[in-house]
Amino acid sequence: MTAVIRHPARRAVAALLGATLLAAAAAPPAAAAGFLPVYVDFGGATPASPYGLPGAAGLVWAARPTWTWGPPPPAAAVTGAAAVGAPAAVFATHLSAPVDALTLTIPVVAAEADRQLRLRLLFAEVYAGTAAVGARTFDVAARGGGADAEAAAAWAAPTVTWTPVDVFAAVGANAAYAVDLNVTLPGGDPGGVHLRLRRGTQNVMLSGLALTLPEPGGGGMSAVPHIWYYEPDAGPAGTWTRGALIPEAVRRGAGGVVVSADATRLYLVAGNRGGHGVGSTSSARTDMLDLTTGAWTRLADAPHARDHVHAVLVGDQIVVAGGRNGGLADFWNANLLQVDVLRTSDGAWRTLPRGGLAIARGGAVVGSLPGSGRLVLAGGEGGGQVWGQTEVLDVGNERWVTAPGGGMAVARHGSQAVACGGGLWVAGGSGAQGGAPELTSLEVWTPDGQGVPAGACVPY
Repeated sequence: MTAVIRHPARRAVAALLGATLLAAAAAPPAAAAGFLPVYVDFGGATPASPYGLPGAAGLVWAARPTWTWGPPPPAAAVTGAAAVGAPAAVFATHLSAPVDALTLTIPVVAAEADRQLRLRLLFAEVYAGTAAVGARTFDVAARGGGADAEAAAAWAAPTVTWTPVDVFAAVGANAAYAVDLNVTLPGGDPGGVHLRLRRGTQNVMLSGLALTLPEPGGGGMSAVPHIWYYEPDAGPAGTWTRGALIPEAVRRGAGGVVVSADATRLYLVAGNRGGHGVGSTSSARTDMLDLTTGAWTRLADAPHARDHVHAVLVGDQIVVAGGRNGGLADFWNANLLQVDVLRTSDGAWRTLPRGGLAIARGGAVVGSLPGSGRLVLAGGEGGGQVWGQTEVLDVGNERWVTAPGGGMAVARHGSQAVACGGGLWVAGGSGAQGGAPELTSLEVWTPDGQGVPAGACVPY
């Protein structure tokens, strides 16, 4: 679930909250070749435990790399290793190859098959010659399966997802960086996990890798590490631009995102680490990003932990309504009635004593028309169904009022409302609890219940 909000400076900001932070806990000891977990250091002769040399893991190379490289002494210390759960020594050197593509296979025995694995790739830009944005770019992809999965034709298949890597652009020089790839390992004879690094502007490089089960559990979802901006007037279909790296401690999925009225602050409220069910965790955490300096600040936690929730700015207050506790086994029915409000002037939270929802639901559509003082909540899922009912909250008086126009034309969840031309517009979403059918319809809510906005909805 991605929260998309309108930014007054001609941008839509998408805080990419579709997943969870992968915990940076100390790794357990490495297993024998073919068994999980697998930890490999592509650098020095005496790697730090639990990381071992490629031979110990039985790695098979399609094209043997030509060298291992490290900066001459005195080398600058690599920072941030603990944040990605690896010893700093792993990043002191890296494997490099002047080839168009570097392919290797991590053998995995059948006992480890029929599951999803996480392949964490470890990098640090320690070479001064490529310490610039765009100086060393390459793509990475991973597949699970037998010999056919590593064939050249297999990597050209449209089902292969290539992830672009520019370590310096992400974290700068001499800093640890991790890219997580989810790999499905088929049953029977799994063969192994096949990794390919595809050259861009410079030689590919790799400091280490860790092949494990997804953590912390739940749905095994991994965090999107950057903020992304959508600029609708940049070309016929607009343009997505990758923004700053989100600190690991801040990353989480399915939370609410709000930008202040003066476009100087972004707030990230609640969310989830892990995905769905036991092993994942709903969060009450609140973070603020100063859009002028790029600095994150942690604020007081919200009164209630929740995820699959949107937040909206009403005056100078951020209102959080709906959502669920996604860390419970019966998360579909763990929806919240409470409405929490953050006063942005002093960072104080409160729960509205008379403002609870009539219907508890997750993934609801939430919006507010500028100057109305009201929150509009519609749609959502839970209890085995999708809701179409609309509720309107007068935030200042802390009371619910009759919703003009009744419920949504098409019940849905997993979308968001955008204020434009005096109406709240909603597009897409899903028509059943949990997902499909994915909807293509568009509808609009107006305060008079007629569904005809008073003003024109024009491009930004």
